[in-house]
Formats: sequence, C-alpha cells, structure tokens
Amino acid sequence: PNPIFPDSTFYHLLSLATADLEREKLIEFQKIVATLPSYSRALLEFLLRFLNRVAKASDKNRMVNI
Repeated sequence: PNPIFPDSTFYHLLSLATADLEREKLIEFQKIVATLPSYSRALLEFLLRFLNRVAKASDKNRMVNI
C-alpha cells in the first residue's frame, strides 16, 4: 500500500510543524495536498471527515478534544 503522503513530501510536511503562522501552515499544507494523486486526496478527505465525527462525539467516546 502507498502512504497518503509520499516520501517526497515528508520534509515539507515536517517543516510546517515549526512554522510560526497558522495561516502560513494552512497555505503550505493546501499546496502539498494539491500535488497529491486524486486517490490520496480522497482518502485524506475521508479520514479527516471520520476523525471530525469522532471528535464531535468526544463526550461519548472519552476522546479529549484539544
């Protein structure tokens, strides 16, 4: 299986963790996502929607909402 984010994006993603501005992080993340193959973008969207649903049910599943 292929990872959602290919190895070629690893260091770029890692550098986002140290970026100061949230807006800058978001813009750079959007650029990375735009370069992904369509199947990776679809999987990422599915995963993020699922995790959002899990987070919204934090009162029932004891997930800590940060």
